[in-house]
Amino acid sequence: MPDVLIAEDDPAALHLTLKALSIVNSRIRPHIARNGAEALAFLRRQAPYTGAPKPDLIVLDWNLPKVHGREVPAVTRSTDAIRDIPIVVVTTSDAEKDREEAAHLGVNEYVVKAPHFRDFVASVRDFTERYLGTEQDEE
Repeated sequence: MPDVLIAEDDPAALHLTLKALSIVNSRIRPHIARNGAEALAFLRRQAPYTGAPKPDLIVLDWNLPKVHGREVPAVTRSTDAIRDIPIVVVTTSDAEKDREEAAHLGVNEYVVKAPHFRDFVASVRDFTERYLGTEQDEE
């Protein structure tokens, strides 16, 4: 069962992400971080996440409180034990400067949140197939 860390502070966006992930692969085990500090604590296995698994994928909102989302790939890529985890930024920002910064920080994929849920599910299906390599559930 793949473990996916979802770093998202918006409850509605988190709900849609969880729903999309469950549609495309019901075997995914989601782990939630509601801000950048929680995401980094999870990845570093700091309290209260000392028993946390190493995620197989990070789904990251770019604009997180406490510690900005940009810090997550910066720390991940500079830490040997977790540098190989694929990171997909899922955000509302279509700004070229954000895309360039994400690429510079080692983000594997930058996905702009689709306005229609069906399109969002298709995006989630694409990146979970690409990075988890798991058999997907049928719609």
